Amino acid sequence: MEPLLQIENYSITFWQYDHGWNRREFTAVKDLNLVLSAGEVVAVVGASGSGKSLLAHGILGILPYNAAMEGKLIYRGAELTGKRVEALRGHEIVLIPQSTSFLNPLMKVGKQILKGSKKPDARRRMEELFKQYHLPEEVANKYPFELSGGMIRRVLLTMAQMEQPRLVIADEPTPGLHKELAAMALGHLRELADQGAGVLLITHDLEQALVVADRVVVFYEGRTIEEGRVEDFARAETLKQPYTRALWRAMPRHGFVCPGENEGSEASGYGYMPQNSGSLSEAEHMRKTEPVSELEARNLTFRYQNRQRDILKDVCLKVKSGEIVGLTAPSGHGKTTLCKLLAGYEKPREGQILLDEKPLKPQKGSHPVQMIWQQGILAVDPRMRMKEILQEGGEVQERILDGLGIQEGWMNRFPSELSGGELQRFCIARALGPGTRFLLADEMTAMLDLISQCQIWSFLIRETRERDLGILVVSHNTDLLERICDRIERWD
Repeated sequence: MEPLLQIENYSITFWQYDHGWNRREFTAVKDLNLVLSAGEVVAVVGASGSGKSLLAHGILGILPYNAAMEGKLIYRGAELTGKRVEALRGHEIVLIPQSTSFLNPLMKVGKQILKGSKKPDARRRMEELFKQYHLPEEVANKYPFELSGGMIRRVLLTMAQMEQPRLVIADEPTPGLHKELAAMALGHLRELADQGAGVLLITHDLEQALVVADRVVVFYEGRTIEEGRVEDFARAETLKQPYTRALWRAMPRHGFVCPGENEGSEASGYGYMPQNSGSLSEAEHMRKTEPVSELEARNLTFRYQNRQRDILKDVCLKVKSGEIVGLTAPSGHGKTTLCKLLAGYEKPREGQILLDEKPLKPQKGSHPVQMIWQQGILAVDPRMRMKEILQEGGEVQERILDGLGIQEGWMNRFPSELSGGELQRFCIARALGPGTRFLLADEMTAMLDLISQCQIWSFLIRETRERDLGILVVSHNTDLLERICDRIERWD
């Protein structure tokens, strides 16, 4: 049977100007070869910044202006030229994008899903998909900013399934969804493949890939380092590459083990290795016994403008310095809204936000409560270079940059020139300014591979224990919360 998609000797190179007219180039995807057949799910797994999303954008012909491609893309036996992919994109070839910012902020969700169609069949199809993903009917009449991150994820999944695509490219489709909805979304991708479509699943989560995929391709620095069928990933001993074995061991069901904790220095050549982070096991046991500060939400009630009901009602929560508190709940229950209130982005209708028993007021300079958003691209000015963005939070110590794996070569780039995971490390570093006393981590590492999650949390826990900071960790990943938190708040 003829392959649905063939990628042959494919490379993506970027150029940018640095320090005036000094032009430099870097290759993000290197000499890639991949085959996808109809009826098959192929998962591309790898670290943040390894080129996974660039591969998706290259196939769809939506790379930025400063990118150049080499090699061949062959779709259904013919070369996938720019003109051809433009005609197929959104119909026969669909993308489930990684970023929730793909939606038009000025258009209601229903119009975007229907693409202007007024056919009864299209509306019926949208309503069916809304039911599948537990989206209320009124979502169709809302703008994207009125929805939670998890709800937007489900809208994007709905848009991709409105037609009968032959090729589905799912780029990190499940971050921000709780386990049941994530499993449902992956199940729908499997159903699409079983009905004859080809599915290219791009993910940092090896555990999810092994649930739904037929084959797994492991990416590292823009190239394939390992490929095999799902059964080849049953045991670490059967895997060929140190990076793949480290990724396997970092899965929650295998102990969430950081490279260097139990397997020596085998994976030291892969990914960034913080010099001062230690292991997660060491970091999580650094407990402070006498808290000196407290952030409190006392009887908070909040409703967004033009909403008919309160999204938060009489909510109480405390975080003490030196303490890590987890918060988990289904999408749309107000977790991000609570973080916005605590950080001062929104004001409650009723109740108080207290710091050491005193009302928390706007501060001059750095705010003592810093929020780290799930989508880093929404928290930065796209016109600023990364070194300028870092300076917004005050002077950042070199050991923080080293501990988070921030490379000197990234400093002169713009946000759009970094991967989601690379950008998120800058957002974490900026939040760790000298005036910070509490961190609000809203699905902070949901977009990162398991090794990076483990390494960042081991560094961050050690940093917060030593500085007596408090952290509120908002996440659907209960395995992560149970591993790193002192206690967990669960909302129904």
